[in-house]
Amino acid sequence: MGLALFWVPLLHAQLSEKPETWTKVEGQYVTDADRESVLFLMAQIQAAQADPAPGRKPHPEVGEAVQMAYQSLSVGNWNAAARLFARVLAVYRDQPPGEWLEVASSLQFDVDRRIAAPGVTLHARLEPRFVLGRPLKTPYRAQVMLLDAQGKVVVERPAEILQRLEPVDFSLRTSGLPEGSYRVRYQLLDSEGKVRAWATREVLLSPSMEKRIRALVEQGRKLAAAGVALKSPAQALAVQTVQFMGDLYARALEGPGPGLSNHLTPLALTLADPKLPNYATDPINPERDLPMAEWMASELLSGHSPLAAKKGDLRLAYLSAVDQSMQSFRLFLPPGYDASKKWPLLVLLHDAGGDEGSYFERYLAKDGGSQVMTLAAERGYVVAAPSGRGPMEYYTNASRKDVLDVAERVQESFSIDSKQVFLAGQGSGAGGVMSVSMGEPGRFAGLMAVGGQPLEVLDFSKAPDVPFLFVQGGADEIFSTATARRLAFVLQRRYKQFEYVEDASSNHAAVGVTSLAMGFDFFDAVRAGKWKPSGKPLPLPNSPRN
Repeated sequence: MGLALFWVPLLHAQLSEKPETWTKVEGQYVTDADRESVLFLMAQIQAAQADPAPGRKPHPEVGEAVQMAYQSLSVGNWNAAARLFARVLAVYRDQPPGEWLEVASSLQFDVDRRIAAPGVTLHARLEPRFVLGRPLKTPYRAQVMLLDAQGKVVVERPAEILQRLEPVDFSLRTSGLPEGSYRVRYQLLDSEGKVRAWATREVLLSPSMEKRIRALVEQGRKLAAAGVALKSPAQALAVQTVQFMGDLYARALEGPGPGLSNHLTPLALTLADPKLPNYATDPINPERDLPMAEWMASELLSGHSPLAAKKGDLRLAYLSAVDQSMQSFRLFLPPGYDASKKWPLLVLLHDAGGDEGSYFERYLAKDGGSQVMTLAAERGYVVAAPSGRGPMEYYTNASRKDVLDVAERVQESFSIDSKQVFLAGQGSGAGGVMSVSMGEPGRFAGLMAVGGQPLEVLDFSKAPDVPFLFVQGGADEIFSTATARRLAFVLQRRYKQFEYVEDASSNHAAVGVTSLAMGFDFFDAVRAGKWKPSGKPLPLPNSPRN
């Protein structure tokens, strides 16, 4: 996506509360819109439109703006789509568009590093994505402060007055602060003092982290030079994991680091519905990642195979042949894992906004533990969760290939029964189950999709002849029951062994958790050769819920 630089005529273009202005834009783009933020806004709008809550206010006046936003996406104009989606979502959030929305839409906020030594000066920056070519009608204030882990303000800068859309730099001294986790918070306030946009960016202060990270990077170089990855697929996976972790954390020393919540635009964060599930996890977790990577590097350099000795929750990475990039995934090896026998493998696909850690850290049992790991340990499954190349990639193209690659890497490196590989996912991951398995006969023994559909049109003549369980939450506020039932009629015609189950009282988040035990029962029955569809007729799309 190239940088878009152009002027749009200003006649009747200034944004106001009047719907006739919502498809008009003014000004000049100076940087491109953040792709993930655009898709995040789109997903929030889709959820708002699908929300079955009684009394939800319809907004027919946004129809033209929605249509134009999708048309903009179809021709690759992400900049226009970002502004149009923001206007639509503001209406759904009962915040009438106006100049405040132009200011909030334009400004991106970043901090110069994710990991730093105590005492350094952090640098934050507000950067306009577009400018209006005129002064703002009223001044706005930008506030930036540093919060500790308890939310207490420990450093605060005087507010900057914004009279035009232009870059603003902030510096935050950390002298005298103890090591630990901090958050840099940004707020945009209008002339009446109302917070119009906000964002927080995570920062870790540590006196020893940089030295450890540099050492890990150097160990990765030594392993590459020694050709350790050539010894076996398991050794290659371990070496690539060490290299991935070294690079990931080195980038966190020099930039804001990865993670959806650390990159979403302030406006996207502000307009997000707090009631919707948040599946994103933090990719920077040094207490988990660095000791494991350091141990792996030491074992590899000593001539040992570290993956042969490990069980439990692992964060691994492999080198993708698609573009020579490192792609991470999570893996769970049950406590009883023994390489002398073959084990079933469950591949789990996260929902939109999620990542490889979602199923491990966001789908929690009543005791607060990981539901997936608890069930996998009890039932004796290896579990793999790919990143899908990001939170909003929807398992198409390289994202689809990532799922297949992860399944292959796990089967090459661990003792897996290739005839007992299962694929499951929720939301966009449910669509991924359908798209990834399409045209892949014999790769998966069974499929489970929960509350979602494919992003793209699929050729169901290529559907594999395997058992398929489709689960829907009857109170799902993101993927409607009527849509799920219509899709179930299509799937039933295409899959000979198909079952639709509706959990009447569960919303989107709840059905993601409750479906896991149901899924393991389904996988167990398929493995035992005892699973058969019930033959129960599908409910009509608009009939009363079960």
